[in-house]
Amino acid sequence: MSFSADAEKFNKYLMSFIKKNRFKEAEDLQTVSQVEGVYILVLDKYKQVYIGISSDMKKRILGHWNRQ
Repeated sequence: MSFSADAEKFNKYLMSFIKKNRFKEAEDLQTVSQVEGVYILVLDKYKQVYIGISSDMKKRILGHWNRQ
């Protein structure tokens, strides 16, 4: 899905989506090492969200960061 929104609308929609789908914030990637699940990467500056699934969320998230 693609849409244009200001930062306030983006954050409101994102928080609603996270709450509705019961996502939990991982402040430490060690807590999701070798954990299977769905994750959300948020690029606040660009108002972009990436949603993915992985059998090892820590490894997958680090893979995203290492590509940049």
